[in-house]
Amino acid sequence: MNGVIVYNGPSQWDGKPIVVVITGLWNRSNNPKTGDMLQSWILMRDIHPHEAIVSGRDESICGHCIHRRNEDGKRSCYVSMNAPGQIWKAFQRGRYPQVSPEEASVLVAGKKIRIGAYGDPAMVPVEVWKLLIRHASMTTGYTHQWREMSNEYSDFCMASVDTAEDAAHAKALVYRTFRCITADESLLDQEVLCPASAEAGKLTTCDECGLCRGSMSDRSTSIPTIAITVHGVGAGHFKPHTLRKGTEAHDPLQVDEQIRPA
Repeated sequence: MNGVIVYNGPSQWDGKPIVVVITGLWNRSNNPKTGDMLQSWILMRDIHPHEAIVSGRDESICGHCIHRRNEDGKRSCYVSMNAPGQIWKAFQRGRYPQVSPEEASVLVAGKKIRIGAYGDPAMVPVEVWKLLIRHASMTTGYTHQWREMSNEYSDFCMASVDTAEDAAHAKALVYRTFRCITADESLLDQEVLCPASAEAGKLTTCDECGLCRGSMSDRSTSIPTIAITVHGVGAGHFKPHTLRKGTEAHDPLQVDEQIRPA
């Protein structure tokens, strides 16, 4: 057993049941880019990740993310589904005990944690994350739902953006940004390439870098925003735009009564 369930409740997007599993508590992650960080996985509780993608029900954990599977069956998300599928199966077998966010914060204390190795952190009540990470030594996190969800997530999440217009909008909402770009795009002012990316020469790893900690409002000096060349399993299908075709602005649920596991 290398993980725990820290949330088992409704998605803030549509109220469907989701879970958050933290892994790497005793055996470190083997992700070469992120390094030695705990990983948090936001999953549909009752639906295999692949089935959720194909059926479109992954909206409960991904919202209106433009990298979800489109009507033509193409998906530009960088995440390979091997790990989420394995973790979901282990969850279904009862491999992970349920703990409260407060109890999990003791396990996370002094460690570095990636908020949302799969799934969007904004699908989970913000108080869950605040309780979980309060004793962590460092966090990284990203949300595509910065338009519609509370900007409280900016404390520990970057706004995932795909255009310069998105970046300007997100910054006006007090977010720092993490922008996917194509190889021929130029960087914006005060934007740097992800130091852990291949195009930057893999200068470091996420656990050593720490630039993706959200607003970093405790820092007195200006902190750059981040860009990365589109990568991962869906890179060939990437088309930057601001909203998924056929979607409208979403009115998120206000789910705040259940921050402890069921």
